[in-house]
Amino acid sequence: MAGFFSAPLRLILIISFSLVATTTISLGAWATSRVIRDYLAEAMTDRVAREMHLARAFYDIKLSEIDSIAYRLAVDPVINEALPAASQDDAQSLQTISQQIANKIAVLALRGNHFLAVLDAEGDVLTGRLVSATGEQSLVSGSNWANLPIVQDALLSQQRLTAIEVIPEEMLSQVGLADQARITLVDTPREAPTLFDQREGTAGLALVSVSPVLSANGQVAGATVACHLFNKDFTLVDQIKDVAGVDTVTIFFGDLRVSTNVLTQEAQRAIGTR
Repeated sequence: MAGFFSAPLRLILIISFSLVATTTISLGAWATSRVIRDYLAEAMTDRVAREMHLARAFYDIKLSEIDSIAYRLAVDPVINEALPAASQDDAQSLQTISQQIANKIAVLALRGNHFLAVLDAEGDVLTGRLVSATGEQSLVSGSNWANLPIVQDALLSQQRLTAIEVIPEEMLSQVGLADQARITLVDTPREAPTLFDQREGTAGLALVSVSPVLSANGQVAGATVACHLFNKDFTLVDQIKDVAGVDTVTIFFGDLRVSTNVLTQEAQRAIGTR
């Protein structure tokens, strides 16, 4: 067979066959690699979508829980009856409302850091209670939340509202939550040159629900507030991980981690990183 072809032609044929083989193998490998990459990308996209869906479901449950707490306080007949006198600083009426808040806390078995309060028509906190993540309670009174946008909107519209709110440091200080909200910013290699929000590290990120309390003639007599502060509270992120099986969960205020189950090399929660 070799006699039919000259040496140069044989060399050309060998090189040609080699190129064809190499090209075929390369194309096959490229196609296989592309299929694998597309499959992995699709699988990752599906997993991210699933985990985002699960996280959103847990968030909606928490949102509904906060809304329900504020509403239950607002329609409580004992609180409604005591509110007019409590707005006039009647000690017995204030004690009655405070006890009703405590009763609701006992029944609801809240998880995480919460602030529950009853306000008068001007947004002054008549009486309220802080609930820590460990279940401890403390009384709060004498502050004003009228400047919080969601409180303003609820009092003006006479509608119950529930949303994520940024609560400024001065307002948190009034109810003893400033230390809970304060987070030391930690330098990280990929952080932005400037803060996304200049209040990061001092203000609190919270789920807040406000339900107006209406008098017999339909006027706003006051409002109830339920608040779950996310800063340094890990109940929700841990619940999403434990129940839904989502590996890493973080709640960001701007670009700052205020709650997370992501750990640093020192096995500490990576709050404060950006």
